Formats: sequence, C-alpha cells, structure tokens
Amino acid sequence: MRDRFVATVALSTLVVLVAVAPLAGVASADVTEPRAAASVAAEPVAPGAAGLTGPTTDGVASLQQQCTEGEASYPLEVEDNTSATVTIEEAPETVVTLGPSAAQTVWELGADDKVVGVTQFAAYLEGAGEKTNVSTSQFAVYDAEAIVAADPDVVLAPNIVFESEVTRLREAGLTVYKFDPATSIEDIQRKTLLTGALVDDCEAARETNRWVRQNLDAVTGAVESREPVRALYVSFGQTTGGDTFTHSMIEASGATNVVNEAGQTGYVFPVNQELVAEQDPEWLVLTNPNSRVPEQAPYNQTTAGEEGNVVVVSSNWLNQPAPRSVVFAVRNMTEAFHGDVYGPESYVSREEAARTPTPTTTTGTTTTDTTDSTTAEPTTADDGQAQPGFGAVVAVVAVLGALALLRRRD
Repeated sequence: MRDRFVATVALSTLVVLVAVAPLAGVASADVTEPRAAASVAAEPVAPGAAGLTGPTTDGVASLQQQCTEGEASYPLEVEDNTSATVTIEEAPETVVTLGPSAAQTVWELGADDKVVGVTQFAAYLEGAGEKTNVSTSQFAVYDAEAIVAADPDVVLAPNIVFESEVTRLREAGLTVYKFDPATSIEDIQRKTLLTGALVDDCEAARETNRWVRQNLDAVTGAVESREPVRALYVSFGQTTGGDTFTHSMIEASGATNVVNEAGQTGYVFPVNQELVAEQDPEWLVLTNPNSRVPEQAPYNQTTAGEEGNVVVVSSNWLNQPAPRSVVFAVRNMTEAFHGDVYGPESYVSREEAARTPTPTTTTGTTTTDTTDSTTAEPTTADDGQAQPGFGAVVAVVAVLGALALLRRRD
C-alpha cells in the first residue's frame, strides 16, 4: 500500500531536469556471448567458498544449501517474501516470470524452454517473444487470465511485484513465489541458487554462479592494485547509495560510489545537485544509450564533465539483479574505468568457466557490459519503463524516475 501511495504521489510531481549538451566522451560496449549449454558439468561449491553468506530464512537457506550440494527434492516447501509457505509438489515443467530479472535468471540457467509467460520487458531475451505476454497496460498489474491460461506450475515474482498482486494471483489458483530483495552481488548469487531449486536445475545454477565468480575474480586481479575511480550512477533521474545491488556492481568494477561515500544508502530520487558538486565524480555511469555529457552546473564542473568521462551501461544489466547483469555490467564499467589493465581478453566465457576449477575462496568483482543482440525493445529497467535521456527537460521523466525507484528493490 505504501508503494502504491508513493507511486500516486510521483504521478502528481513535476520536476524539470537539466538540459544536456551534445554527446561527447561516452564509453560503451556491445558484447554478447551465447549461453553455454546447461548440461556442462559444474563442481559443487560450498556456500562459504562462494561468498554466499547473509541473512535469509532458514527454509530458503536450506533450499540454497540443497542446490549448492546437489538437486532440490520435491515436494518442496519454502517461505517466501510474503511470509507464506509456498509448496511445489513436483519438479515444475512450466514457469511464468514476472519481471525481466526473474526471466533473465531462468534464461541463464538454460531453463527458458520451461517458461510459458513473461512480461513485455523481458523482450530482450532470445525467444521471449514466443512466450505469452502477461503484462497489462496498468502499472504493476499482471494479466491473471493470461497467466492462468498458460497453466504454469510456478510463478516467479521478483520483489518489485506488489504483494496485492501476489495475493490476487494466488486467489486465482496459482502457485507464486516472491523473492526477497537483492542488495548485493552475493544476494544475486543466492537468488540464482534459489531459482535453480525452484525450477529444478541446480546444476545450471552452480555453473552460472561459477561463471559469475570467475569473471569477478578476473576483474579483481586486474584492478586490485589500482586506485578506485570516483563514480556517480544516474538512471531515471535517480542515483544509488550503499546497500543496493547497483552499488555492489559499481564498486566491483574498481570504483568508489560517491553517493555511498557521502553516507547515503538505498536508491535516491532525485539526484542531489549539491552532492554532485561536493563529491566531484570522475565518471558518470548512465543507462540511456543516448545519454550525453551535460553542459550545466554542477555536472560540467566535475572531473567527469570536464574530461567527458561517461560510461553507458544497458539498463537490462545495471538495473536488473541477475547473473548476466552482474557479468556484463561490471565488465563494461571496468573496461571504461581501467581499460589499460582490463580488456576484452580478460573476460571468462561460459565454456572457459566450465573447464576451469573454481578457487576455494572468492573475492571477485564482475566483468562485462553487453547489449544482447536479440534485444527487441528499448533498454529497460526492471520496473519495465523505457529509459528517458539523462537530463531531458521533461516532467514525465521525474514520474518515471519515482516509479522506477520503487522497483529497484528486485
């Protein structure tokens, strides 16, 4: 209810953002790699070795442990974010995903053949257009009739999905699991294991986490002796402090998040202009492919503005807590921040990750921003709203930014 209230307030808010200068000094990458077959063997890794420690319910932790060591057993019972006990009697054969991060994770596990329904904002995933579209024209409302007709064994709901929607879908007779928020890369790895358990593909989840960890290690090895650059992320007119998965990706790329350094946590809307001037970022991290280096103060007076240091990361990666997002977002940012010591040759492919033993400890950071060659829609954040240009003088941007802020809790 609180989220809906904030969304209503946002719709009545008009904010004019700074105008922008012609495009200059923008760094970006467009790299893709076909997903490796899920049948490639992956060695089980103990949770401690994967760095997967953190608060979670006993049931979720137990399920993640099962998926770390082998396969989940059915019937499966686990408490979700709504405090409901979700029961899946048999290994699911059909799945609906609500939100592109849930879809991306299932795709990365090679289980997309089980998916019978997705939201329109998962369209960038190969083959997603062949699935039932369960979106509606209403904000954060899903097509229950279409979902029921798709007959899924389980519906995977990211934390961005309102609890009222989860209740409505359950009342329609659907089995719905709602995930906890992800506030770090480790949380994303835990969600990957949990997703593997929920769709009966733990081996692929372990393989995927191995790929993520090895790319993180490659970044760490390249930049560990470098001074972190000072970076500011701006997307939908908002930024991020500490305790978010976006913050975790930025810092994994050999950067200091200046908003976190200023003592702020969570997603912050709108961007505080005084903070920008005080923190003097060396790099701007943006998500709109048409983003531009702003001419107006305070941006033009920062080191980033004076030197034209802008890196554009697809919002399909930087704003979605999923494994491919981690690898591609961090790779893109690291290549921009530390291109003299980290480049395309540092990237670890799925095939290479499957062949290389996983170390017993992981301190890694991630690699690679990429734009999927199958993207069929404008890049989107996991709230499913098309990205506005950075600093465009349009009040609607403020509305989208506030709504997007609500959805960054996926």
